Amino acid sequence: YKELYEKIKKALEKVISNSSAGKDLDVKVKAKKSELKTLAEGYQKALHTKEQGLIAVGKKMNPKDQADIKSWEEKKKSFDAEILAKRQDVEKKNAAIVKGEITAIKEIQANVAKITADIALQKKIQIVLDRKAVLIAIQGLDITDEVLKDLNAKVKTVAFKPIEQ
Repeated sequence: YKELYEKIKKALEKVISNSSAGKDLDVKVKAKKSELKTLAEGYQKALHTKEQGLIAVGKKMNPKDQADIKSWEEKKKSFDAEILAKRQDVEKKNAAIVKGEITAIKEIQANVAKITADIALQKKIQIVLDRKAVLIAIQGLDITDEVLKDLNAKVKTVAFKPIEQ
């Protein structure tokens, strides 16, 4: 059953990725990921600049002056905390993108399931299988193109919004 499930899952993914709504979602997700990449690169650049400043201060400080050492260690601790905060921010935003994408895919899947059920009812089909799970079948029984056509007619775009916790 696991193998059959995987085949059906891949067929569904193929229908979704070839649909107008799936392509729309892909564009929206890529745009959000690009925004996140730009943000992360900005964080990295700013942190690198701060790190260079911290290194410069460390080189100039008097190793025998406890006040200098303590001040530098506090700056280093603050810098390390900022690195962690920026990393967590990027990870949180990435997780929100993934959750939003999953939610949008579920919406498309629900439409595919309804359309498939409607077509199966119309054609009096009692079971719908992935094409790869069938060894021999009459060509007219394949409803994939019809499902895709109806999906494209019904759902052109899908709402996508990153979901933060």
